[in-house]
Amino acid sequence: MKDKKKKGEPKIEALLGYANSIIATLREPFLVLDKNLRIISANQAFYTTFEVKEEDTIGRPLPDLGDRQWNIPKLLKLLKEIISEKKVVKDYEVEHKFEQIGERVMILNACQLHVPKKIAAIITARAREEEEEEEEEEEEELILLAIEDITERKRLQEELEESEERYRRAFETSRDGLLLVHKTKGHILNSNASAQELLGYSQEEFLKKKLWELGVTKDDKDFQEAVSKLERDGVIHYEETPVKPKNGLSINTEVFLVDKAKIIQCNIRNITERKLAEEALRDSEERYHKIIGSITSYIYTVVLENGRPVRTTHNPECYAVTGYRLEEFDQDPYLWINMVFADDRRLVNTWVEDITKGKKVEPIKHRIVRKNGAIRWIRNTAVIHANGTGKMVSYDGAVKDITDEIIAEEERSRANALDMIIQGMPDAIIVADTQGKIILFNQAFMDKFGYGKEVIGKMDADFGAEEDRPKIRKKIQECLEKGAIDSFECNMLCKDKREITVLKDAKLLRDTQGNPQNIIIAITDITERKKAEQALIEATAMKSNFTANVSHELRTPLGALKESIALILEGLTGAISEEQKRYLNIAKQNVDRLARLINDVLDFQKLEAGKLIFYWAENDINKVIKEVYDTMLPLTRKQGLAFILKLDDSLTKIRFDRDRIIQVLTNLISNSLKVTQKGGITVVSSAGNNNIQVSVQDTGPGIKEEDIPRLFRQFEQLGKKPGGTGLGLAISKDIIMMHNGKIWAESTVGQGTTIHFVLPIEERRVKA
Repeated sequence: MKDKKKKGEPKIEALLGYANSIIATLREPFLVLDKNLRIISANQAFYTTFEVKEEDTIGRPLPDLGDRQWNIPKLLKLLKEIISEKKVVKDYEVEHKFEQIGERVMILNACQLHVPKKIAAIITARAREEEEEEEEEEEEELILLAIEDITERKRLQEELEESEERYRRAFETSRDGLLLVHKTKGHILNSNASAQELLGYSQEEFLKKKLWELGVTKDDKDFQEAVSKLERDGVIHYEETPVKPKNGLSINTEVFLVDKAKIIQCNIRNITERKLAEEALRDSEERYHKIIGSITSYIYTVVLENGRPVRTTHNPECYAVTGYRLEEFDQDPYLWINMVFADDRRLVNTWVEDITKGKKVEPIKHRIVRKNGAIRWIRNTAVIHANGTGKMVSYDGAVKDITDEIIAEEERSRANALDMIIQGMPDAIIVADTQGKIILFNQAFMDKFGYGKEVIGKMDADFGAEEDRPKIRKKIQECLEKGAIDSFECNMLCKDKREITVLKDAKLLRDTQGNPQNIIIAITDITERKKAEQALIEATAMKSNFTANVSHELRTPLGALKESIALILEGLTGAISEEQKRYLNIAKQNVDRLARLINDVLDFQKLEAGKLIFYWAENDINKVIKEVYDTMLPLTRKQGLAFILKLDDSLTKIRFDRDRIIQVLTNLISNSLKVTQKGGITVVSSAGNNNIQVSVQDTGPGIKEEDIPRLFRQFEQLGKKPGGTGLGLAISKDIIMMHNGKIWAESTVGQGTTIHFVLPIEERRVKA
């Protein structure tokens, strides 16, 4: 049976290698977890997407990954359901904010996989010899978890929806009459309020008409020809088109047909008044400049020769937009392009090249840098001029400062985005102005506290408990000064008069100019958590009191018992036989061990309660090591072990509690004595990086790598010998930490273990 397994192992490992190669080539993140949600395999896509390293990932529980950034309740609940219910999960969406990479939306696919324990061991590179000797294979449960990051896809979807909403609003609010027309049949599919007002038809009446019935085209044939031209050019402009309103009186209009994929958008603008004004003007050139002057801030003219710009002139209004005067433009022929914001120059250059090539161009928006250094947005519109032969000889650029429009649009977009974000948040959210008055809230706020529109215009502090209102007002002021306030605790009043404890996080939002605009406040209900914390504190205090009382009560009889045994052993109560002496020595050893256990428990309780007293003084670490050496030497000789010191004689004196460091060294050496059967124990001291380092090395059996993190846990005993509380190393760790030091272990199975600790040379404790 064993030979069969050995023959099968190369095949298993080959198959696993094949599977791992496939996983490694997946573009989406992929994880393999054991039933305890510990990560045993991950592909490169996972490390790249979530910005984690392999050494910080493999072997760690998923919730602990990346400073517990993966402690996602929905995800953990899902994975536990997979284990318990053995179900397959498809396309499960989870949204979570990671500290390093920000908000992410993920689609999860997961299933449970039962594999032979041998294969699972090979996957995790933890195969043990005892497993190779098993004749029957057991199965182990694994979870395969595929993660698809759809953050960008969701963002594009939201942008598309926002774009469609903007188009709908523009359609409904446009001053031009707008119609949507079926591209092949000419039926009117929709109309806006301006079209209904302009032509006198209701929405229902428009839906029964075709475009040519309004006079926009002559008939069906003319409409089809317009559709063909529209597909080629994208836009058709009818400058003067008589359109038939419901009252039968023809009105003069300007019509644009715009290709919108499956439909045609028809813009109808009443130009009757404009035509009357134009007829009153003296000539077409003056009429042209008046129209342009009414919609732009200034005009520049570019003269072309053989398709290349040779001269540019600007009208006097250029100063209002750019801050430069006419003579400055005349002196520097490159001033205009140099004035264009650096990031926008490629766009402007491409636009100019298309104009000089005779291409039809749309107006563009770009930034310029005014003479005073201010950055402004402009709309640049080109009007081409040709000579009698149709050759382009110049073009006018109509420039309008649209900075205020851009800022207003950005503010509207920010407001819409903010509203969408807070409505989707599971926590209660309110938005206040810079005075602390509430202007917006989400559904979670209504559900949690019971309030509705009555909160608008009221101060955030008004909904706090009476005693907390000054603190809330102060925190709002701090947020305005600092930009953010992290998690401050207060009590809030619900509409039904209930008082609940919450954590508030406040963030200051600024407008595009950097001025304070709003404060967004996230409110988390921690009432139940506070109750649980209080219950835990009370339970911990009860446990500590009980342990301390029991330990103190045990000390008195133990002291009497120890003293009585000592009197008998010394012969003060009469002669005793060798047999009696042997049993009394056994009793004495157990009494001493019990006393040590009680002392460990009491020390641990004091450390937990912060009541263990430390006596700081300048001490020589080497003298302390030698003192412990002299005490422990008889024990090492009794076990036939070498006991070696390698001390750096140049070490300086440092501040530490001498008795506590003796306690740490005694614990470390005692632990080594318990597990070391041959060889010896070496204690080393050295200096480096503002620290003094002490290392205790043994030649014992060593510790498996996965067990090292358990070494300093409370009540953990990794050795095979019984007889301890499992608190020695935990107490040692706390003592070293109280010295602002560090303790850790290194081990190789079969070669031994080394435990190091360092103490700072310079004082780094915070003084009370």
